[in-house]
Amino acid sequence: MSTTTALVALAALAGAAAQTCPLADEFGFAFPNGAEDADALGGLVVRGFDAANAAACEYCGVTTRHEAPGLPTEEAPGTYYGYDFKWNKLEGERSFWRDAAKGWKRSVAWYASCGHGYESDRRWYEWSGECVIPDARKFLGESCASKSDCAHGFTDPYVDVTCAPTSPDAHAPDLRCVLDEEATWLATRSLESTCECFGLLYCHSDDCDGNMCVLSTYDMQKHCKYADDDGFTDVLFGSTQCSNCRAAENPCPSYDGGSPYGRRLAEASPLVLAPALALLVVAAAVFSAYVCRTRPIDDVAPVKIGLPASDLVLPEVEV
Repeated sequence: MSTTTALVALAALAGAAAQTCPLADEFGFAFPNGAEDADALGGLVVRGFDAANAAACEYCGVTTRHEAPGLPTEEAPGTYYGYDFKWNKLEGERSFWRDAAKGWKRSVAWYASCGHGYESDRRWYEWSGECVIPDARKFLGESCASKSDCAHGFTDPYVDVTCAPTSPDAHAPDLRCVLDEEATWLATRSLESTCECFGLLYCHSDDCDGNMCVLSTYDMQKHCKYADDDGFTDVLFGSTQCSNCRAAENPCPSYDGGSPYGRRLAEASPLVLAPALALLVVAAAVFSAYVCRTRPIDDVAPVKIGLPASDLVLPEVEV
């Protein structure tokens, strides 16, 4: 085995060790034990795993526990997400984008653009203006009228959000920008109302505040699915929405461009990283020993210092 092959194998083994969930049972399943919230109806919501095990244990799934005799107290009735869907919540808030370092309030000339969702407040007769957040752009917790109010150039690349009712009262739905996962409880409302749009199985509909209108096999009618994304045209043209689940195939990236787990692994996952770091140290030691053992001293080529006398060319000097 070559040195390169050995190092690659050890690195792969280190990666596998780092991704082994220490909380998994004999079937390989780990029950979420992370942050706890309450949904809009007051039910328990558990988001993913504690910080030390998040990178190794997260999975993109959800489990609902109902009242049952003998249910362990640590597994109380509620909704258990296999991932922390709020890890990138900041990118969806207005305060995050009211930051001069990101371009907010930057002065631009009449011929320049702001970029990244900002727009110049310059009036037609002025030479310059400031980059501001357009009034039509809404952020998490703010009132909205359609999904496009919430999913735009600021939020769309970094967090999956939508516009959905936050009240079970169909006559006063109180539409607000929420994380996609926070709209899942709306199934009770969607079964009471139908929607229409051009599409055989599903499509975006104004009846659903710009969200998906999906054909149900329960009654063969279309109902609003606020947490559903990516219609046929989205998939066809490659405009699929990123996922708030960091373990997904298409996870939303962090604004700083690093790994979604990057800044959190360094702070809170020493137990997960320890095996990988130990194996890398061993790999380095094996590599050093191999080089020292296989390269004899007499194989080292001598180093020439300067030029031999025969190669020297002296300038002619007239006397």
